[in-house]
Amino acid sequence: MISSQIRDLREELNWYYTVSSSNNSARGKVAKGSTIAGEAHSHEKELLKTLRELPARRGKCTLEAPADFSLKKLQASLPGDATLIEYFSAGTHHCRCHCAQRNQKFFR
Repeated sequence: MISSQIRDLREELNWYYTVSSSNNSARGKVAKGSTIAGEAHSHEKELLKTLRELPARRGKCTLEAPADFSLKKLQASLPGDATLIEYFSAGTHHCRCHCAQRNQKFFR
């Protein structure tokens, strides 16, 4: 199912972002000759390609169960040096949001 593929790609991207922002021994798990940033970029492209495969007119569709959401609570829970990157689609647009403790930016 495409929603599980998207969820898996998002989890993998989170792993790459976490490893790239730390001096983690998990760096050894990346294929020889590649970089964390290169792998993350490759997964970002794959995620956007997969999002484009979703039907344009799918009605109300979510990947996760809806929940109460507060941007302020989310920002307060982030460490000061962290940025949350979220990919999503809105209608026919594919978007990305960068959210940190003090600001957020949206890209189309």
